[in-house]
Amino acid sequence: MGLRMKGKELADTLAADIAGQAKEWTAKGHEPRIVTVLVKGDPASAYYAEAKRKAAERLAIRFELHAFEPDVQESALLRTIAQWNADGTVHGIMVELPLPPHLDTARVTAAIDPRKDADGVTPANKLALYSGADGIFPATPLACIRLLKHYGYELAGKHAVIVGRGETVGRPLAQLLLREQATVTVCHSRTPDLARHIRQADILFAAAGRRALVTPEMTHSGLVIVDAGINEGEDGRIAGDTAPETMDAVAAMSPVPGGVGAVTTMMLFHNLLRGMVLQLGPGASETVRIEHEERPFAQSLREFVTAAASSAPTPGGGGVAAVACALGAAMGAMTAKLSVGPKFREWEARMEQAARRLDAIAADCERIAAGDADSFREYMKALKWPNGSPEEKERRKQAIAAAATRATEVPLELISLCDDTLQWIDEMKEGANPNVLSDLGIGAVLAEAAAQSAWLTVQINLPAIRHVQMRQRFAAEAEERMSLICERKKAVQAMVHGRLEGNMD
Repeated sequence: MGLRMKGKELADTLAADIAGQAKEWTAKGHEPRIVTVLVKGDPASAYYAEAKRKAAERLAIRFELHAFEPDVQESALLRTIAQWNADGTVHGIMVELPLPPHLDTARVTAAIDPRKDADGVTPANKLALYSGADGIFPATPLACIRLLKHYGYELAGKHAVIVGRGETVGRPLAQLLLREQATVTVCHSRTPDLARHIRQADILFAAAGRRALVTPEMTHSGLVIVDAGINEGEDGRIAGDTAPETMDAVAAMSPVPGGVGAVTTMMLFHNLLRGMVLQLGPGASETVRIEHEERPFAQSLREFVTAAASSAPTPGGGGVAAVACALGAAMGAMTAKLSVGPKFREWEARMEQAARRLDAIAADCERIAAGDADSFREYMKALKWPNGSPEEKERRKQAIAAAATRATEVPLELISLCDDTLQWIDEMKEGANPNVLSDLGIGAVLAEAAAQSAWLTVQINLPAIRHVQMRQRFAAEAEERMSLICERKKAVQAMVHGRLEGNMD
């Protein structure tokens, strides 16, 4: 029978170390605090969130679960995350996945401050992972490697085969194994003759999410297996991707449950403490200073205009566009707040709803402006990566493509906010207070101008995205929204001009 690589001993060792560090931070006046978003409706997500809460309690780390109803609007999640980003007493942020279909997972996770990203899912941390830089990386891949090393297995020079190419385990694990100087093969659903690849491996990582995918006859006696699969059977029991009887045919194997899972939980809190160093440790104050200089909403208007007019690359068009959208939404919100009372009784409920939504859009624009500066900085970092050897050139291309994708997603989200702004303004126009109709029209003009500016940013970044289908999808999405935006702006302007000209007669 092969060695049974249980995770409890390592998890206990990590827990003692993490608890000690947490105590030290608390003594310095910084009690470690981690928060998580849970959208109700998925029992598995609720179960994992509760497991994290219990682990945090054991470690003397402050844990807060914020549960939202299944029909929660994406804007509500984004506002909550933005508040946590700005809260210096929050050091880690997690989002329990999967989210309901109506929520954009990429957009929600991208909103997290990379330094508070305990799950390692933000674009900045993904870019760091793929480009060889330092960052906060996904907990399960980290746990797989720590478990192997705990049992004395080295990775340098070994042939590691990964079964599964998911964003949570397979892909990031491949990058971490390359850093360990392993030779890596990634297998997936389209890989022919999976058994042949497994028999050639020194170490197998099973992460496909398919119960008993790996069986004894596919292995060899010298193989070491780390099973990161989680599969729930009809009886409610958890099993891995490897058939349990495989333990008798290989040199070593981690069980499920009882293997990687316990270590993964500890690595989440390890990431929390790493993030605290980035936020509060040496050099953190300099980072905050730089971020303040690049955040339009943290500056006075004079500071922002002066910075935008300088030779510095940020704030640039993206930040200016975000400010324009915020001002457009603010004009709409002001109009709505002045269109209530006895004269507007028929419209009052709708105006109150519009005011709340437009206020939220203006707040979201602050996050977009910050994201624009972040994405530009990451893109410039990617351009500076070495490109001498073929491997370095490929890594540089991947880093640039990842940064370009994020630099495109940010203005795309701004276009969406501009569209929302104009939709609300368009719906308000017939019931708006005639004394502020010009302000409503100005809001529409600003929102369209912001969208046109963001569209230019999308267009300049599209060629750097290597994935053709993604590039086409981004372009189609932007073009569709821009068409709606232009139509709504014209409708608002026509009505406003008509009413104003009528007042002159």
